[in-house]
Amino acid sequence: CPFTSTGTVAVQTGTLYFGNSFIQNAGETRLAGGSLSGSLFSFLGGTLSGNGMISGSVVNGALLSPGNSPGTITITENYTQTPAGTLQMELGGLAPDTGFDRLLVNGQVSLAGTLNVTLVNGFRPVGGDTFAVLRYASHTGNFTSTNGLALGNGLNLKPNFTATTLTLTAIGSIVTPPTLAYS
Repeated sequence: CPFTSTGTVAVQTGTLYFGNSFIQNAGETRLAGGSLSGSLFSFLGGTLSGNGMISGSVVNGALLSPGNSPGTITITENYTQTPAGTLQMELGGLAPDTGFDRLLVNGQVSLAGTLNVTLVNGFRPVGGDTFAVLRYASHTGNFTSTNGLALGNGLNLKPNFTATTLTLTAIGSIVTPPTLAYS
């Protein structure tokens, strides 16, 4: 039978096991090192956040935000982001897991919706910095919209899809205003 929630589901440690039930959540789901296990998790509103593993497939029609500024969510099967879905990625350094958020998907990724990128912890990338924020076995689609890729002062994040990874690369350079000389 399906499990439906509009409240908060927090998984601290261990595994919250749902068997082959269809899970539908419109509330807040937080992973704090634990894992969810089931066949299909459908998020139709609210937020999925934290660090941990989801054993099963995920349909995101909500806000998915890996990490605790930053961190990683791993999905063992497929990830589908609907037009209503948002993937929120935070960049706070160059090291995976401790510097920037990651979503690791062992199956296929189907994308629509929004990609939001936010800088955290006072971090400022420089030209050439790369962030492998999404890993997958295969992917289809693309984000309908993106926010946070223009970092100002001539620096932008450019999304690049490969066969198995979405990488954000900082391009351009920070423009330093000219020094004025007074005589």
